[in-house]
Amino acid sequence: NWILIDLIDTIVHIFTPETREYYGLEWIWADAQKVEV
Repeated sequence: NWILIDLIDTIVHIFTPETREYYGLEWIWADAQKVEV
């Protein structure tokens, strides 16, 4: 349900839709400042 890939300089999180909804990441980070990369 949650896959973590460690690429040394970058960490990638991959969630199933159900797990993403369970943790509510959009709600947790809703007020975070957006950074252009």
